Amino acid sequence: MTSTVDNWKRTNGIDYSGVLYTNKHVIEQFLKQGRGGVLANIASMFGLVAVPNNIAYSASKGGAINMTRAAGTMYAKEGIRGNAVAPGIIRTPLIDEPTLEQYAGLHPAGRVGEAQEVADLITGATIPIDGGYTAV
Repeated sequence: MTSTVDNWKRTNGIDYSGVLYTNKHVIEQFLKQGRGGVLANIASMFGLVAVPNNIAYSASKGGAINMTRAAGTMYAKEGIRGNAVAPGIIRTPLIDEPTLEQYAGLHPAGRVGEAQEVADLITGATIPIDGGYTAV
C-alpha cells in the first residue's frame, strides 16, 4: 500500500474534513436565512475512478462526492441543493508544462482542462470535467 498513515491523515484532513466543516457552516447559514441555497463542493475525477498511487486522495474525493449527495438530499426540503464538480487535470501554476503534456495524452479530449471550464459548470450534480477520462 503506497499511502502512509500520515498522508491519509493530512489528505483526508484537508480534502474530506475541509468539505465537512465548510458545508456545516454554510448549511447553518442557509437554514438561518431560510431561503435555501447551493453547496458547491470541489471533488475530483479521482473520486470517481481510482488513483492507485494515492489511495488517500481517491478516498477523500470519493467521500466528498458522497457527502455532497447526502447533504443535498438531507436538506432538499429546505431548498438546499448539493453540487460537486469533479475536475480532471486542470492547468494551474502548480503543474509544470511537461507534466501537463503528459496528462493531456491520458485524456480522450487530448488536452487538460482550464480553470474557467470548472467555474462555468456548477449546475446541480457531480459533473466530471475531465476530457472524457472517467468515461473510458
